Amino acid sequence: MKFKLIVILLFSFLLLSCGKPVPAEKLSYVGDWQSKEMNLLILQDGSVSYKRLKNGSTVTLNGPIKEFNGDNFSVGILFLNTTFYVTEAPVKKGNTWMMTVDGVRLTKHNPDASTSYDYTVQQIQTLLKLSKSLHEKTNIDKKYFSQISKNVSSYKTTATTIHEALEGSKKIDSLSRVRTLETRFFENSNTILRSQENVIYFNSNLTKFESLIPDFITQTDEMIDLTARGKVNAYSVYILTRQLFLFQRLKTNIEILKSGTATDKQYIASMDRIGRDTVLIIRVMTDSSRGNKKLRIPKVTNKRVRAKLISIIKNLLELRTIAGNLLERSPQLFEYEVSKRDLIEITDSLQEEYLQLLK
Repeated sequence: MKFKLIVILLFSFLLLSCGKPVPAEKLSYVGDWQSKEMNLLILQDGSVSYKRLKNGSTVTLNGPIKEFNGDNFSVGILFLNTTFYVTEAPVKKGNTWMMTVDGVRLTKHNPDASTSYDYTVQQIQTLLKLSKSLHEKTNIDKKYFSQISKNVSSYKTTATTIHEALEGSKKIDSLSRVRTLETRFFENSNTILRSQENVIYFNSNLTKFESLIPDFITQTDEMIDLTARGKVNAYSVYILTRQLFLFQRLKTNIEILKSGTATDKQYIASMDRIGRDTVLIIRVMTDSSRGNKKLRIPKVTNKRVRAKLISIIKNLLELRTIAGNLLERSPQLFEYEVSKRDLIEITDSLQEEYLQLLK
């Protein structure tokens, strides 16, 4: 008897310890699903109770959901698993929720799921926090956009569940404010997702541009050192020294763009400076190599200084091309940055509104 009790207690412990809450994107699965021959109860904590009458016998199963695989899900502990094959994921037709599991069409009873309301709101709070952390990232790549897409999809599913639970309730005014904010949330999210190609291209060019600056600073510094020792015209020395300042300013403006915290004015000013300073550096360097009487820029004739200057000019052509790429995509990136900042503000407001809904 004691042995049986220990086994029962151990088995119960395993059931409790192996369960995982139903993920936000699968919350529509939660509920009491029924047909004439089958009853399937799925709770938010991942617990499943299954009963089916088939071929004159009854099959029952109680256990936690181990995982979802597409629309299908498996239930069990350790190596004892049963897979439920879902050929029609939960869908609302009119006022009725339907799902087809193992070939049986089920309908959800008590679909308002009032007991799941608090849990669902907590889920959406988690998704909003994740959304904010994603949009505060400065390391942007394809994985970043994939995470945003998945998060938006999960949010939409979870929000729909909450909206349906609140329809006709006393909290309808709060729900109206939430919907207004969510309209902006989804509009900005769509703008960000559409910007994927432009943002990745822009950031790739910005990284390349930034990587070239230190070498240009080093080469220009070496050239200035040569001019000081090569008895070059003092005004030429002054003009070439000024280019070091412009390279440093390029570096500063790149850092502003990469910070992810620049205001609209700072962003526009930094992009403008990068374009102007790149053109100005190339023009002054080129004029120094051949002279420009109108601008009173003397021609550098010292062979060693001139050789270094021409070498820098050739390399600057790549910098000019990259700067052109940045300026070409800057309008789309500006739209992305504006949407990202707006989205961060919206997530804060939505979290506040959902906290009010929990009260």
